[in-house]
Amino acid sequence: MKSLKLLLLSVIALFSTFISAPACGTTTTTVTYYTNHVESTHGVITNAANYYDGNDTTYASITAAPTETWTMWELGDQTNSAGTYLGAITKVEIRVKYDALFTGGGTGWIESWLAPYWKSNLGGTLVSLGTITNGTTGVIWSGWQDVTNDTDHPAWGLNWSEIQYMGVLIMTQIDCDAGNAYNYWYQGEVRVTYVPFLPAQVF
Repeated sequence: MKSLKLLLLSVIALFSTFISAPACGTTTTTVTYYTNHVESTHGVITNAANYYDGNDTTYASITAAPTETWTMWELGDQTNSAGTYLGAITKVEIRVKYDALFTGGGTGWIESWLAPYWKSNLGGTLVSLGTITNGTTGVIWSGWQDVTNDTDHPAWGLNWSEIQYMGVLIMTQIDCDAGNAYNYWYQGEVRVTYVPFLPAQVF
């Protein structure tokens, strides 16, 4: 009788451990990549390669003198992801490290923009990071923009090549009426939230 009680207690303890454990494949994790290739640039951009060199302390830059009105962009189209399968993609976000300045008065301004660029060579929605009419943002990271369901987004699922061949488009618009302006672009990043499946190697 004593042995039967001990056996029952052992079974109950084992069952309790099992039901309290997290279900396999439901816990999410994240991984972050940076833009490491640019398809094209538009406008006069100094040290354009610094935007995609993997070093977030170096920058590509644009400057404008009085009376100049420019729209410039750098179109990132790849990340440093190798496309290796890690699990089911549930969320994709982008952000950029940048600095914007406008000084000198007048009615001029500078505005920075951010958008995803997909493997399909289609771009997502441009999101404004704000307009500067006098002063500077300082060197900052933008907030994370959720682009999971953005315009023309791919079907994410298990296809990590969509992450490998997506990029972060950074764009600047300057209306330099009577002042001076600059925009520094340091680095674009892509953050992926996913549900790991084990073993990953079977996919």
